[in-house]
Parts: sequence; structure tokens; C-alpha cells
Amino acid sequence: MSNVPSGKFDAIIEVPVKRVVHLNEVAWYLWTLNRTDVLVGVSSTNWYIDEINRGLADGRIIDVGSARSPDYEKIMNLKPDVVFLSVEFTGPTVAEKLESLGIKYVSIDAYKEQDPLARVEWIKFVGAFVDKLYEATKYFNSVEGEVLRITQLTKVDSIKPRVAYALLYSRGISIPGGESYHRMLVEMVNGKYIFDYLPGSGYVSLNKEEFLAKVAEADVYIAIYMGTPIDRVADLSQYVPEIVNCKPFLAGRVYAMQPWFWQYICKIDVIAKDLAAILYPEMFPNHQLTMFKRIS
Repeated sequence: MSNVPSGKFDAIIEVPVKRVVHLNEVAWYLWTLNRTDVLVGVSSTNWYIDEINRGLADGRIIDVGSARSPDYEKIMNLKPDVVFLSVEFTGPTVAEKLESLGIKYVSIDAYKEQDPLARVEWIKFVGAFVDKLYEATKYFNSVEGEVLRITQLTKVDSIKPRVAYALLYSRGISIPGGESYHRMLVEMVNGKYIFDYLPGSGYVSLNKEEFLAKVAEADVYIAIYMGTPIDRVADLSQYVPEIVNCKPFLAGRVYAMQPWFWQYICKIDVIAKDLAAILYPEMFPNHQLTMFKRIS
């Protein structure tokens, strides 16, 4: 191996890599860079990327099991140049096991970034592993430019549309905090996130009374997708029946994230335009939503 700088390193990985196992969101960056050809293994999930589904179907890509408890024998047999994972998500056990087996890994925790563009910018890091740094940088600059254009376009009124994001399920009501990714998305298109007073960037549990009082003030309601399909208002009202009497529900301005939303974190420009069309429909009369859907 040539051009290795002197010093102490946790691992030395020769690039460009040719065999990659995915245990986190790196596959989405590789897809954006048109380099899914280097994927030889992926963790189990419902994929919405055609190239990965075709690879799984023809055996070119192997399902190595859960990201938190992968099949290490399968991974070893694949002889990857590197395994991409998120230590924050999988916990330290997976990384420690890979290290004990002599398998090189890199932790990518893009999902911890609350700035949507910062999540996209991780594509440069991934691009460096597959000889696509130039293309990754060009892609990021293009996305950033389009997002800035949409931000400027939606600066039309001092009274901003008020937006509620929420995750409803059998165990309660969870709301993204005031420093969260979802708040950043709303403000990116000049909306007002009505839960901006909640602390932190994680999810905060709310009681039903406070939740309903705030949703009643909103102009738009967006349901967060976390694995359970959301196709109609009844999928939400089964948990909080009174929600149907809140302003956005009465006005028919209720939306849900599409199931593939989280696999398209590189498409922040598309997400931003969808949100802009939701908040300012008169400005985008012919826009077709792709990352969200209107429900009734």
C-alpha cells in the first residue's frame, strides 16, 4: 500500500473500496453517487432503492441481518474492504465484534445531524471511499443551491404557516424537540414549527391535552413515518380521536411522510420543495408530492 502517512491509526483502508457492507445509511449515499455496485451486503430493511432490490434478488447483494445483530459469518464470507455502520445506532457491541474478527469498519452518524444540509454533506465523506469526491461535492453544492433558492422563494409573508410534526402510536405521543431536524426542515421553507419550545433535538412525550391545544393552532399537520403505514386520518385518530376537530384536520391540510422518506436523506432539495408546496400551495399549484402525501 502506497502513500500511507506516518502515525498511529485505528485502521488503514485502501481506497477506492470495492466491497462494502452496509449497516447504516451509507447505501443511500452510494446510490446517489451511482456506486451501489460496490455493495455486497446490506442490513435487513424494506428497501425503496431499485438497484439494491435487484442486487438482493439476483444474489449480488446479501442480506446480513439486523444492523444491531448482524450475521457475522455472512459478513466474513463477503470479505468486505469496509463495513459502514453507526456505533450510536448499533451500540458498541457490533463494532467490537467486527474489530475482534479483523474486519475494518467506519462509523457514520449522519442521522445525528439536525441541519438537513449537514446530513447531505456526509456524501463527500462517503464519496472519498469510492473515488467520487468531486461528484459528491458537486452534488452537495447543487442541492444546497436549490434549497437556498426555495428558501428565498418562500420569504413572502411575515405571518408564517404554522406546522405540527408528530408521531402517534399505541404508547403515546412523541414530538420532535425544538432543536430537531424536523424544525430545521420547517424553517428552511419559512414555516413556523409550533413545538419549537420543546427542549432538545430528540423526541419529547406530550400529554394529550397539551398536544391537542398546540395542534389546534397549526395550519398544517405532518405525521411522522416510523414503520407503521399512515394512509388515512383514521390511522392517526385511532390514537387521539379528538384530533379530527383540530384546525388542520378540519381544513384538509393533513400530510404524512412517505415510507421511503428516510432512505432519501440526500434529496433534501426534493423534500424542501415538497414542504414549500405544502405550506404555500398557491406558489406551487402543479407540484406533485413525492416525499409526503396528503391524507383524508
